[in-house]
Amino acid sequence: MVVSVLVLLFLAGVTVLLTMGGTSPSNAAADGTPVDPAPSGLRPLVSFEPERLTLIEVSQGGATARVAREVSSGWRYSADDGLEWPASLSEQSMRALAEIATLRPTQGAQLGEVEATLVLGSGDGAPPQMLEVGPAGLGGRTPLRRSERPGDVALAPTEVIDVLVREGPASWRSRGAAPGVRDASRVSLITPTGPLTLAKLNGRWYLRAPVGVRADERAVASLLDALGALRIESFIDEGRPTPEASGLESPALIISWEIDRRVAGATDGDNVRVATDRRQIIVGGPADTTGALLHASLDDELRLLARLSASEVSSISTAARNYIEPTITDVRPADVFMLTIGDEIQGGERAFRRDVDGWIEVLDGDNRTEASADAIEGALEFLASRPGEPELPGDPDELQIVKRISLYDRSGDPLELISVGFTADGVLGFRLRDLLVMFDDAGVAPELFELPRFSSLPERNTPSAPAELPASMPREK
Repeated sequence: MVVSVLVLLFLAGVTVLLTMGGTSPSNAAADGTPVDPAPSGLRPLVSFEPERLTLIEVSQGGATARVAREVSSGWRYSADDGLEWPASLSEQSMRALAEIATLRPTQGAQLGEVEATLVLGSGDGAPPQMLEVGPAGLGGRTPLRRSERPGDVALAPTEVIDVLVREGPASWRSRGAAPGVRDASRVSLITPTGPLTLAKLNGRWYLRAPVGVRADERAVASLLDALGALRIESFIDEGRPTPEASGLESPALIISWEIDRRVAGATDGDNVRVATDRRQIIVGGPADTTGALLHASLDDELRLLARLSASEVSSISTAARNYIEPTITDVRPADVFMLTIGDEIQGGERAFRRDVDGWIEVLDGDNRTEASADAIEGALEFLASRPGEPELPGDPDELQIVKRISLYDRSGDPLELISVGFTADGVLGFRLRDLLVMFDDAGVAPELFELPRFSSLPERNTPSAPAELPASMPREK
């Protein structure tokens, strides 16, 4: 009897559902009347996965802008003018795309006049999907129509359309003014006073202009960090100033950098082919009345204009001396097998040679005597490690030379020739070709050098030309 009652109740429920036409509450009007959710059933307006998109293109007002994703370089922005710039999709734009992916056509919705088109491509072999965008309507909704399915019109939140279309790809351009600069192999800073050029060779940085000397690795790293942090405050897409008005015709600073990258699978004989990407920022005059912003061009043809922070630009040091390695030489003490110390005041020369048991001093004839290994190693360590104040020499007669120190390798070939002397103010200096390393306290010099006191030096009569490296190690007498 109980079973029969349950069966009757079940059948009654089925009858009620059939009478309602199977319409769920979400598909019924307030009075219970069924509503068709879409003219094409439940199929989405477009079908894509936001994270798999490789192309987003927007056309409106006769202009087209797009971002396209490449495997090697990520998203890149481009427009009708052909200029490209790195781009990235914000979380807001990804949420907007996800919202578009959930849209279903709405019964009775009309597009109206087409104001823009939105093309979405996934790069999976399927053709891109095009959406036509109508004018924003009441209630914060904007109609979208699938181009190849004119009957499918959906209503999207207007704020979503604002992100994807009205703001669009141009708003997704990267705000980093110097893309890739931290991976640069060469960097140049050009001011009206001249160029400063740095180059990386075999993993080490060198100053190439205004002089060729070793660069301070930490100073170069700080420069690259400052350039990498340089941000674009805004792009100038409309109301572009003339080169004269922006100061870009006579720039205050030109920043350029080159990035070397291997070409995958490409070789030139036995050598791997390398492609070089070159970029440039030209900095002009003030871009606002307060001077807080500066005009800048992100290409060498003054086509891609932007505004940069004046304080960020001014934090970039263009003084060559700030990038010079502050030590006297980069010759490692372990690579030195002989050194000589010539006396420019009294004449004569002392020679020291590395031996299996340490160091010896080579005397006249066949005579030699044991030398203090600690004193010699300490002197070599001083030359290689003790930081001073680097300077670019001006007048070749800037130092009164008192000693000349020569370093040689195992084969007797010269490694370095260092001139030691004093300025007219009594400051101790070590000159190495185009580099001066100064020490205010002459007492820091190793005793092995036997430097005279400045007050005891004779009056200078003739200039002291920079020393030149000898052809080979002096022979023992």
